[in-house]
Amino acid sequence: MIQQNRVIVCLATGDLGCGIRGSLTARYGSIAQEPLDYLHEAMSGQRTARSTGRGGLGLRTVEQLAGSEGGYLWLRSETAAIFSKGSDRRRGHSGLANIRGAQIAVEFHAPLQV
Repeated sequence: MIQQNRVIVCLATGDLGCGIRGSLTARYGSIAQEPLDYLHEAMSGQRTARSTGRGGLGLRTVEQLAGSEGGYLWLRSETAAIFSKGSDRRRGHSGLANIRGAQIAVEFHAPLQV
């Protein structure tokens, strides 16, 4: 989409798996109380659900890229979500309707180059 001399790319995906808490708990055991706490852990880049232990920076990288030009990242799992326009501009949401798995939506903005 082109809007006001900017290119906007919107991506969204989701799954019906065990969710972010289920993935992190399988690897680390219980690390928090609330679903939102697990989303913050995933966004911190310090923990990954991968069995290799590698990774854990993907969400942060996407957050930085999206936020650097005015886009956003929306991460949702269970009854919680995080809306971010950059790591210093995150807003957590709790008490949402329970949804299995995890969902992510990202909007990237970039200047139109002619």
